[in-house]
Amino acid sequence: MLLPCAVLWCIILSAISLWIPAAAQNKEPYAMRISCGARDDTTTKPTNTLWYRDFGYTGGKFANATVPSFIEPPLKTLRYFPLSDGLQNCYIINNVPRGHYQVRLFFALIADPSFDSEPTFDISIDGTQIYSLKSGWSNIDEQSFVEAYVFVTDRSFTTCFHSTGHGDPSILSIEILQIDDNSYYFGPLWGKGTVLRTAKRMTCGSGKSVFDEDYGGNHWGGDRFWLGVSSFPDSGQPTSTEHNISQTSILPNFYPENLYQSAIVGDDDQPDLSFQMEVDPNKKYSVWFHLSEIDSKITGEGQRVFDILLNGDIAFENVDIIRKTGGSYAALVLNSTIEASGRTLTITFRTKPGSHAIINAIEVFEVIIAESRTLAKEVKALQNLKASLGLPRRFGWNGDPCVPQQHPWSGVDCHFDRKIVKWVIDGLGLDNQGLKGFLPNDIAKLQHLQSMIGVSGVTVLFLLNSFSLTNLNFSDNSLYGGIPSSLGTIAGLQILDLSYNQLNGSIPQSLGRLMKLQILNLNGNLLSGRVPANLGGRPLHRASFNFTGNAGLCGIPGLPTCGPHLSVAVKIGIAFGVLFALLLVVLCVLIWWKRRENILRARKIAAAREAPYAKARTQFGRDVQMTKHYRPHEARNNAESDPEPSSCMALVLHATRTNKNGIKALIAAEYSGVQIEMAKNFQMGVSNTTPEFLEMNPIGKVPLLETPDGPIFESNAIARYVARLKADNPLYGSSLFEYALIEQWIDFASTEIDPNIARWFYPRHGLKPYLAAAEEAAVRALKRALGALNTHLASKTYLVGHSVTLADIIMACNLYLGFLCIMTKSFTAEFPHVERYFWTMVNLPYFRKVLGEVKQANAVPPVPSQKKPAEAEGPTQEPVRSKVEEEVAEKVEELEQGKMLYQWTKVDISDEGNRESANAMIGEEDAFEGEALPDAKCFE
Repeated sequence: MLLPCAVLWCIILSAISLWIPAAAQNKEPYAMRISCGARDDTTTKPTNTLWYRDFGYTGGKFANATVPSFIEPPLKTLRYFPLSDGLQNCYIINNVPRGHYQVRLFFALIADPSFDSEPTFDISIDGTQIYSLKSGWSNIDEQSFVEAYVFVTDRSFTTCFHSTGHGDPSILSIEILQIDDNSYYFGPLWGKGTVLRTAKRMTCGSGKSVFDEDYGGNHWGGDRFWLGVSSFPDSGQPTSTEHNISQTSILPNFYPENLYQSAIVGDDDQPDLSFQMEVDPNKKYSVWFHLSEIDSKITGEGQRVFDILLNGDIAFENVDIIRKTGGSYAALVLNSTIEASGRTLTITFRTKPGSHAIINAIEVFEVIIAESRTLAKEVKALQNLKASLGLPRRFGWNGDPCVPQQHPWSGVDCHFDRKIVKWVIDGLGLDNQGLKGFLPNDIAKLQHLQSMIGVSGVTVLFLLNSFSLTNLNFSDNSLYGGIPSSLGTIAGLQILDLSYNQLNGSIPQSLGRLMKLQILNLNGNLLSGRVPANLGGRPLHRASFNFTGNAGLCGIPGLPTCGPHLSVAVKIGIAFGVLFALLLVVLCVLIWWKRRENILRARKIAAAREAPYAKARTQFGRDVQMTKHYRPHEARNNAESDPEPSSCMALVLHATRTNKNGIKALIAAEYSGVQIEMAKNFQMGVSNTTPEFLEMNPIGKVPLLETPDGPIFESNAIARYVARLKADNPLYGSSLFEYALIEQWIDFASTEIDPNIARWFYPRHGLKPYLAAAEEAAVRALKRALGALNTHLASKTYLVGHSVTLADIIMACNLYLGFLCIMTKSFTAEFPHVERYFWTMVNLPYFRKVLGEVKQANAVPPVPSQKKPAEAEGPTQEPVRSKVEEEVAEKVEELEQGKMLYQWTKVDISDEGNRESANAMIGEEDAFEGEALPDAKCFE
């Protein structure tokens, strides 16, 4: 029985191995098509291809486009990158599934008479330069685009455009189309370390240029462009058939059947075929031949036999299509790789006597070895440095700092580390650039840094040549703040120059640990205090240190002596410190005394009135204080492992899952890895009126978060608390400056966006009295706020930095109510960057997990009726709501910011008794005067 079982398992495993690739092809491949410069999604005829509006760019401007070739998609806009935005600009597309991709970039000209020159520039993908546009490209159809086959391994795709000083790079569209992982396998060099650039692709015989989409090709083969050729310059004639072709549209390349229904064949006068194309010398090319016997006169083996030669060398000998395929009308694909020795690739089909050569299609790819990337943590350190120093856009610090090697970042020196097979940063040169800002602590992540210099002259040039030092230069700028102590951890640092800035504070002791440091220039700053002793003696060991121009420094020869007495400034500082401490002690004593008096007064009142509630309340307060002073389980845990408070009790959010303010905390929790439980069976207007809830929040406001330390209300405070539960949370940025910007945009969202949406939204849904003037003012204020936000987002994907922050979460949630209920497409079209930003946010995985699918409002709700209902005899009846009105009311109930616990009563003040009651409730001294208003309302 063992043998049959083994055979059965082999059959099952074989079936599974065959089924998995087939099942993978049943789903549609990933496809991203971007119409550069477009503000809205669009489709193009005749295939109804969807193009997404422009996003993912690092800079540039949009303009109307002039399309130079019939090949290009009929799009109307482009994005161009002026020199003021830097020498390199990129598109960065995130959340791309790992896999193999066909990438195609179309170029166009700016439709403006002032831009009459044709730009030429270089193109790279993920740090590997794949192409350089040649002069005259706009007049040659095949050169109006570049196409490459690449692997995406880290779910992020980056393509950059590098200016060469000949016009501004201009991009019409970007296509990223997933193909089969094993497509275009050409030999041992194939793989994730190789890029294939399409140098030539043509279909022979038909003379008609087409895309795979026109052939009805399988989407897993991409959407290849085939240039139609009816004959070769010196040989061949066209032929075609309508007969079905077998062995087409199969794994892994999925070539369409129509490709093999036309061909170029030799004739009696010239049975051989020959084709030439330009190539770059000393580069490898992968050549693919597509063959099918479609001549009805050729029916057996040996009737058509020929050799295929590349630059005179035989690549395939005695090619007999029928012998290889088993019959006529069947597809055959042959592939060979050649290294070009000159600038011409010649393809020859040399026949045997009595035969005529035939070819259906040809593909030629340049084989490019992918560049190794720069070490990720050093790239991150440079990005943080860029943010903290406020580097101007002309620096063009986009993409990878070190690759392509032809286009490194300005002021950055790189070195290839063969041990880790990565590029590293070993020098920076940023002197006299007008930089403002501070040096971040994580500059120490540039562990391969050798020098930070900013001096000039023969001495330094000699040292540079002697020690092979690279150039990092922060001198002659306007940097402020202290010198980061983390600089002392860059063990290989040999030259450090921070001269002529506005740095203050003391010199970190850690700089003394830089044993290889040869030049240290800190002159011309505002430094103070004693120079560290381990730096003071170093000049005796052939090192050159300069501390002059800092009035507050002392302690080494050439600087003032550090006296035993404190300076006047220090004494004043100490005096203020002591006075502040004394005032703090007095304040604490007063608070303690006042608290004690309040407790005693409460006890006296409770005793006098015999109020059980007061006694219970006092006892409860005393129990809470005792619990805070002694918690045995916490003492035991602290002694063992010091757990965080969240380990003692789960976080519980009191709100409905669709409450827009509660959503802030849920999304922040997803990004922070924090678990939040929703209060069970929570109902707005019911659950938040219970005594238990009111004890946590006396005004019954929603949302409310229960924590181990007590309840928290106000949605922004809750979101901040959740984000801070994670140490070094990226939601709070990577520097003090980014933190301040995040808080700035949180305040902006809460004071400029949210209240103006509410002032427009609530009256339209009958939740507040409608006043046309008030609505006009609210809409005007909202448009002003959205205009400011739109300007800020013009060149940004996120509000702050290069990833989602807490500001993005709160801003998106505040915009959510408007987009969902009242801000229609016609309204938001005025703010295209806000639109792009909002739809990008709500479609991110963590946002989508909480929000689900978001749809924009189709129309602004009509103004609620202000007519007084007719009086009727008999008992009054509640007006019947339509289903739509009920759904809107329910959604408003869930989305509203919070619910105050008041009863609202409509009062007709034309009745004298009601008027007196209203006066009494409002508490005015004078009665209502004047004429009675129709349908007048008074609310308590």
